[in-house]
Amino acid sequence: MNVGDKIICINDQNQYDLDRTKYPGVVQGEIYIIRGKRPNTGGLYLKGMYLEILADGVERGFLPERFRKIDEDFSTSILNDIENKIDQEIEELV
Repeated sequence: MNVGDKIICINDQNQYDLDRTKYPGVVQGEIYIIRGKRPNTGGLYLKGMYLEILADGVERGFLPERFRKIDEDFSTSILNDIENKIDQEIEELV
């Protein structure tokens, strides 16, 4: 996963270490964009979401295991296949 990648949350459980009154949690099924990575740990920084600054002076990051990268080329390919199949079925009906 790299900066700028679109990712989808696949696990929003046990975010107990976040103070939800001050810092947001991620939501399963929601799409996020990576804005950076936490040095040395690989924790993810997400666009539009900011977490607490830890004792080392660096922002907390979200666990990468909570996400899956979205393959936009694959998704577009599947949607195009579905649209083509629908078009063919409509032509057969007419």
